[in-house]
Amino acid sequence: MNILINQLVSQVLSAWFAWLNLKRANNNSEMDYRILVANPKGGCGKTTLSVNLASWFALQQHKVLLIDSDKQLSSSDWLKIRPKSLPEIIAIKQNLAQVPEHRNFPITIIDAPAGCDSEDLLKLADDIDIIVIPVLPSAIDVRAAFRFFMDITKAGVTDQKKCRLCFVANRVKKHTRSYKALEKFLTQLNMPFVAELRDTQNYNRVMETGKSIFELPYSKMNMDIKQWQPLLKWITGRL
Repeated sequence: MNILINQLVSQVLSAWFAWLNLKRANNNSEMDYRILVANPKGGCGKTTLSVNLASWFALQQHKVLLIDSDKQLSSSDWLKIRPKSLPEIIAIKQNLAQVPEHRNFPITIIDAPAGCDSEDLLKLADDIDIIVIPVLPSAIDVRAAFRFFMDITKAGVTDQKKCRLCFVANRVKKHTRSYKALEKFLTQLNMPFVAELRDTQNYNRVMETGKSIFELPYSKMNMDIKQWQPLLKWITGRL
């Protein structure tokens, strides 16, 4: 009797796992995103966002292309030291004008160069689904982000129905005057302000190892991973 029960349980579990894998595969096949991480000001965390986004999608079993358009090639350097045991990410070094040539990947992450402007983005508007703008909590960065946002709006970049835009507060130290000013600015823009990423050495550690915060022990990265959930949910519409 116990043997029959065990066999029945085993069959039920096997069927359930098969259904779960099929559902996951179907969900993954529906994803198709071309994500541009941009801000004309350097040093705001574009590469950090780009490589961690690429890694998260790769961990979801997607084929991921990472386009490094920044002259510093920090994304490319990160990928050079990425352990072979981790999910593969394909990287190429190309300027923004060449981005439309690459349409064969369901997930494309573009690490934009410092100094990119609304004209650059307008040329890409038909080929980009999402623009993520990281902003640091400083007066200089807030002013630069505001000018960038106004240029994008005036140029009509986000008038394209399929192109969405969001802001991410980066290297945040809460309860500081600079952070409160940044929070007020992003809230007043009436545009999606979807995530706040804290100021932590964890991001430097992963950049030095070719990994992402999603590929290190959860016990060490749980706070940072939780802070990424609103951004990932906003991009994919689910989590």
